Amino acid sequence: MCQSLAFPQASIKVTMNTRHDLMRILALSYPQLRERLDALGSMDGLLEGQVHKGLKGRLEYSPAVLNMLRDVEALVHDHNMRLLDAVKEVGRKIKGDGLSSDSHPDSKGVKDQLVEALEREIRRLEGEVAFLRGEVTQLTPLALPRRRWNPFT
Repeated sequence: MCQSLAFPQASIKVTMNTRHDLMRILALSYPQLRERLDALGSMDGLLEGQVHKGLKGRLEYSPAVLNMLRDVEALVHDHNMRLLDAVKEVGRKIKGDGLSSDSHPDSKGVKDQLVEALEREIRRLEGEVAFLRGEVTQLTPLALPRRRWNPFT
């Protein structure tokens, strides 16, 4: 009897944030957070694929949305920009349409950073899978059923 070995599927778990989490992390009230999320949602494609329905129909936001909100808050507070102008600036930075005067030419968008992080995680997991497959091939002969020693059976 030859049994095929099933290896577990590698998956990457991305922590999603609810509105309550975003309020706590950014120290914003619910109306302030809603205003910022509505402004981000008004930009074409900024929140596309970043918002999912979770348990009990709660909206869950990816870490990229948290980074966008942090960037917007930094522009609003540090540079005294209006909220909509700050959202447009963040949208321009992410989409790569243009660079702001205070950003560096080699800065990367949030999506590029996420892609790089996921690729690093994939490479790490592939190495782990290769190691585990080697261990399984070494241990497989030990797990095969042995013939009983009792001569009377």
